[in-house]
Amino acid sequence: MTLLPLLLGKPAAWDLATAQTLIPSLLGHLAYGAVTVAVLALLSRRERQIGPGLLVRASAAGLFTAAVLGLGRHGLIVGALVGASYAVIFGDPARVAALPRFAAPPSASRGGCSRR
Repeated sequence: MTLLPLLLGKPAAWDLATAQTLIPSLLGHLAYGAVTVAVLALLSRRERQIGPGLLVRASAAGLFTAAVLGLGRHGLIVGALVGASYAVIFGDPARVAALPRFAAPPSASRGGCSRR
């Protein structure tokens, strides 16, 4: 609606008819982004701690948010899925924070580098 027309040298089209015709494109871009993030998160080597309790808490948070926003039945389903996907992508922050990030190099334990 904005960026693509401007890149093509056309004026931005901010009207209801254009927005309605571009809804399928928006959903496609959102789905593409969600799949890309999920694949990159699953392929990353970062340690993630995922448990059933985390999935339940994240899904409940998504359900609660969808209910507060008044998104309806379909919104509740999307909220639960978004909450669960957040848990899968990022893991449990409390458990991840407790994991060691890296091992100190041997020279660091001697108080600096040695010169010869």
